[in-house]
Amino acid sequence: MGSPYIQARLSQIGDLMSFGIIQLDYEEVLAKHYRRWIQPGDTVIDVGAHLGLHLSRFIELAGPTGQVIGFEPLPFAFDILSTQHACPTLTLNNVALAHEPAHAEFTFAQGSPGESGLRKRLYISPETVTPTLIPVKVDTLDMHTENLRSVDYIKIDIEGVKSVASKAQPGRSTSSAHSFPLNTAIRATASMG
Repeated sequence: MGSPYIQARLSQIGDLMSFGIIQLDYEEVLAKHYRRWIQPGDTVIDVGAHLGLHLSRFIELAGPTGQVIGFEPLPFAFDILSTQHACPTLTLNNVALAHEPAHAEFTFAQGSPGESGLRKRLYISPETVTPTLIPVKVDTLDMHTENLRSVDYIKIDIEGVKSVASKAQPGRSTSSAHSFPLNTAIRATASMG
């Protein structure tokens, strides 16, 4: 992960955060990150768009010459996205993404929507969650990117991220069917981790 010095400093920062001495506004950190990496005219993909908090930033940053493609499997969230974020540079898809196309049951965690996904899981606070199964269509990311010339940034916020991004390696395409480089997306995402 890096030098022993960096590991020690990260450990100290973690300790300070756990005691509440340092507080971090993750949304502001992400907003700064997006401003750094997304430029006017970029093509941005938002996998797991939910209600559009990040999607709205992507639309603004990519601007009128950019293109934003959002994916959200939950019908109610998709309806909100379609209504509140409709614009000519946005393409919304009411599907889940995985490594192969299918139809599946999406577990919506009512009470904690961020814990929803294609797989059942243990919830952080199970007493506040009511899981509901919703049938959804599942596509691959490749099915929606084969006609794109390039992709400049991808945000993936879903259960099962490896199954969607497993082929996305620096200098390689997302499939053998087409070949746009994902260097920028991988580099931008890696800088947060």
